Amino acid sequence: MERGFRAGKGKAVIILWTAIMGLAVGLLLAVASYYFKEKQVVIDLDGITFAYQTYGRNVAEVLAEIGIFIGKSDLVIPGLEAKIAEAMNIEIVRNQVDTVLENVEQQPLVETKYVTDLVKIPFQEVKEPSDQLADGQEKVVVLGKEGLIQKTRKLIYQDGELTKEYLIVEKVMTEPTDQVILVGRKKPSNLITTGHGTYRYKEVKEMLATAYYPGPESTAPYDDGYTAIGLEAGFGIIAVDPTVIPLRSKVYIPGYGVALAGDVGGAIKGNRVDLCYETLEEAINFGRQWVQVYILE
Repeated sequence: MERGFRAGKGKAVIILWTAIMGLAVGLLLAVASYYFKEKQVVIDLDGITFAYQTYGRNVAEVLAEIGIFIGKSDLVIPGLEAKIAEAMNIEIVRNQVDTVLENVEQQPLVETKYVTDLVKIPFQEVKEPSDQLADGQEKVVVLGKEGLIQKTRKLIYQDGELTKEYLIVEKVMTEPTDQVILVGRKKPSNLITTGHGTYRYKEVKEMLATAYYPGPESTAPYDDGYTAIGLEAGFGIIAVDPTVIPLRSKVYIPGYGVALAGDVGGAIKGNRVDLCYETLEEAINFGRQWVQVYILE
């Protein structure tokens, strides 16, 4: 009976001790998590306010991290030994400009300033392929927009001249927006549909067209009725510059129809063609016109 009572009492002591140890460890972890967690504080210095992330345990450590020197006549609120808490405000009130003895003969005036600027972040251009746009065509679908970043710098002046500069903290206020541009890659179908059928072409040129008929009024002294490649001159035969459109090429000209490049002319140079008609009246009525010449496959 007595042995059983002692065994039960021993188990109760072990359970109680385990509970106490667990509570102590949990408390220590909670305290460590609070003190060693990165916290954000707000620094107010010479009218400049900025946020700063820190692992510092007290105000003195945080100011040392940032590089803020505290003079004997400066006031720090809530105090250098104050423990750091999340969203704590730390205010530094300067009463006089600090001086540093550089050597025995000279006492240069050293002044520290904190400057906060908003700097633009340029946007990037992003090009995306599109099968809806013609090959090479571009279209802006999202306008780019610059972002803003806030930078707080520490400036050290000696006798009024800037000698050192440090970036203390920077914070992105607005992210830039990429400019998105669609770039077409749709290949042309190279098909033209006419009243005489649908034709596939390999090239189209805008050319100045004149007209002639194979009689002496238009072709003298070369009025034998045959072209430069030996074909009988008539409607459907055009004169070309062979360096622009090779002879025997098949072409289509809106308003004229399908034709064969079968002749040349002394005045037909470069982007010019001469269309053959059956009568002089038709040639005169045509005159001079700019036309689209489709070089067929």
